[in-house]
Amino acid sequence: MGVPTGQRVNWTTRVKPDKGEQPDDGKCGFGDINDEEGVDDEDCKGKTELCERAQCVTNQWSKNRDNRSENDAWNDVKGELERLSEDINKNEGSMRTHCKGNSDEDSRIVTDIEKRACRYITAGLKHIYNIQANSSEKEKGNEHLDNQLFKRTMSCLLLNAYADKLEREVKSPCKVDKGTTEQAFDRWNKQRDTWCVDSDKSKCFMCERLKGLSCTVGGTEVKETLKTMIDDDANIRQSLTTLNNINNSICNRSQCVTTQRTRDKRDERDAKRKAQGITGKASNQDRIWEVWKGFILNIAV
Repeated sequence: MGVPTGQRVNWTTRVKPDKGEQPDDGKCGFGDINDEEGVDDEDCKGKTELCERAQCVTNQWSKNRDNRSENDAWNDVKGELERLSEDINKNEGSMRTHCKGNSDEDSRIVTDIEKRACRYITAGLKHIYNIQANSSEKEKGNEHLDNQLFKRTMSCLLLNAYADKLEREVKSPCKVDKGTTEQAFDRWNKQRDTWCVDSDKSKCFMCERLKGLSCTVGGTEVKETLKTMIDDDANIRQSLTTLNNINNSICNRSQCVTTQRTRDKRDERDAKRKAQGITGKASNQDRIWEVWKGFILNIAV
């Protein structure tokens, strides 16, 4: 992918930020590493940042295959995308109970499109936690566990790239914004221990939402490579078609317009309360009035 065969990326382990510092924003950089430290002795599970873990498992992938070029690992990533996208489309229907609307006024999983997008993402999360180690590889030492972690790590990168695509291409009036994707990841990651197929649940690292991942792994720039792979996948395109068909419905568009107007009014209310130094949530009376205004706006659309 634009990198000479055999070329390897030099990288360095980033120090985990102290409490109070900004969390990982999805950007990672790799510089030089002391040769005496080596990468062979590293525990990739201990890498808390997704980009670092991706580079680590790619290094291990190469080592387990007689030092094949790390660029070749991306052919395996394509295979993981095919399995991930197939499960996203096939299993989204079984995610309905996890993506129901609720009464939380901060919820961004309310409209039909938001619920469907949530179901796609949660189906992807379940797929990741369901990835099993291949028992036939046990004779090769820990290679079966290395491959399992590689698949889960790269699938998490892919699912984040898919969430980026949803935010980028599903637009108003029925849109998928960062609130929807973040809530889908955050709220339904609570099912991780239930979905994880390993008896040792720590093997299932938390696949968190990281927008616009920007780093180099295996000699390849991740963001654009993932975008191209996601854009070319037939199952991914089918899911976007389904969402856009929902967007074409007059009733759904009306629902989205009403929901967005209510959210805008709520944001205005919260901004005024903050400017006035008022803390805490709005009263039930204020919320009831917002509901009535929603009905009125719906009639007017």
